[in-house]
Order: sequence, then C-alpha cells, then structure tokens
Amino acid sequence: MTDRQVQEVLTRHLDRCEVLEEGVLRCEKSVPKDTDPYAVYYVDARGVLPGNVKELLAYEEKYIAPRYFTIPRHLRWSHYLVFVVPPKTWREATSSGLRHDLERDTTFARKFVVPENE
Repeated sequence: MTDRQVQEVLTRHLDRCEVLEEGVLRCEKSVPKDTDPYAVYYVDARGVLPGNVKELLAYEEKYIAPRYFTIPRHLRWSHYLVFVVPPKTWREATSSGLRHDLERDTTFARKFVVPENE
C-alpha cells in the first residue's frame, strides 16, 4: 500500500494523520474532531518488524520520543504503535514469538502487529 492509501484508510477512523517517513504515519484521535487528542497512533505499513528489543528501542527513539515528552502528561498513556505486515511476515512473527515480544513491550507505546488484510 502507498502512504496515500494507508492514510485514506486511517483517516476513516483517526484524525490528523501525517507522514513521518515513507510508510510511517502519525495520527491522532479526538472526539469531537479538531479538539485536543486523547490518543496518538503511529502506524508503520512498510511490512518490516524490528528484529529485537534494541532495534525496537532505536525505532521508538526515532519516531516516538521526539514528541513524547512535549505533549500533555495524560496523553503519554495513550500512545499506540501498530506494525502492519504482509501475511508471510505475520506468520513468521507469530510462529517465532517476535509478535508476542513486541506486543509485550510497553516502552513509549502499546504495540500491535496486525496483518495487512485486517
């Protein structure tokens, strides 16, 4: 999927999406729209997962940390990182335990690994 396609899907459910880098988007969720956000979502649709905790931390420091400490404290509890992966990567991540390891880590954000067809 292109950034534009991903952004179109995300904006049906989330507000104020911006592309951070090709395949990596940051979106906010507000109710009502155009008010202060109550949740921040980072969505990575490149189809690649960090291979270990060190790579995950480097990823978080690159994309999440720069804004994390500048937002209201209550919003820090509402950060989510979603990795969207193709079916083959989904199967490999699930069978190897990588998905479980990533989703168990709560540094900076709750994490989810989802197949691209969801």
